[in-house]
Amino acid sequence: MSSYWQLNIRRTQSQKAFVKLGEPPYAWVLIMGGVWETLAFVIHALGARDQQQLAYATVWNVLFLPAPLWINAFVYMTFARMVFYWHPEGKVAGLRATAIARWFVVGDIFSFVAQIAGVCMATCHRGSKIVDIGLKVYLAGMGVQELFIVIFVGLMIAFQK
Repeated sequence: MSSYWQLNIRRTQSQKAFVKLGEPPYAWVLIMGGVWETLAFVIHALGARDQQQLAYATVWNVLFLPAPLWINAFVYMTFARMVFYWHPEGKVAGLRATAIARWFVVGDIFSFVAQIAGVCMATCHRGSKIVDIGLKVYLAGMGVQELFIVIFVGLMIAFQK
């Protein structure tokens, strides 16, 4: 077993232990991100043995590309908790902690759905026009994700002041 596989499996196990030790129940999103990445690399390894199967490449794309969105959701929720517990007013830049969590997670879900739809369209192999549209949908989802990350960084800067 390669060292990367061992590292990925250990990371997922440590995330499960993190939840079992009584940490916040919202930490399940970390586990989902790790599980998606681990499954993606299992599929990728299987695909390396049988390179003529397009299903392996499709499943790898669907699991691997949106997996970091789970980690983003965890970071957004953690930041909202930090604002709620440590900021005297419970808000930053006029946004309450609950609104931060709600809007950023909703934006993450929208980005997630757009990216999954784009990946599915881009890997359907039904013509170059559909693949091109799929790539554009995926990139639009990435753009939404990046917009929320930039806004999030701005909120974190405001939180530090």
